[in-house]
Amino acid sequence: HGLVCAPSDQGSFQWGCPGTDIVGTSYAFGTGQTNTNLILVGCSQRPIAASVCDDLILNGYSDWYLPSKDELQLMYSNLHVQGIGGFSNTSYWSSLQNSPNDAWYVYFPNGGVGINVKNGNGLVRPVRAF
Repeated sequence: HGLVCAPSDQGSFQWGCPGTDIVGTSYAFGTGQTNTNLILVGCSQRPIAASVCDDLILNGYSDWYLPSKDELQLMYSNLHVQGIGGFSNTSYWSSLQNSPNDAWYVYFPNGGVGINVKNGNGLVRPVRAF
């Protein structure tokens, strides 16, 4: 089917648990929910980007998650570039870990991707599959 994102950002949070290796996260479309689950099992710090998404209940839905890098890039190209979604011109966390100390983000001013330390703040925009 497809993805829908929350209509607004949920705030700025850390990715969480610097120094902790969250094994098995993926960049690919369709892996954000699994990534989020892996983060929540491997990291007890709260609130973090993944827990904010997982805790969200919006319009009767409670199956929100932190998008994978590819899912977030689709949000950039299919929504933000078209002027849809009210995204900020800053970095949004993906659910893809790069190393025990850093994780991937998408920079919404130009759609570029990068890596930031897990204890750095980034905006959070939950998604859900339908």
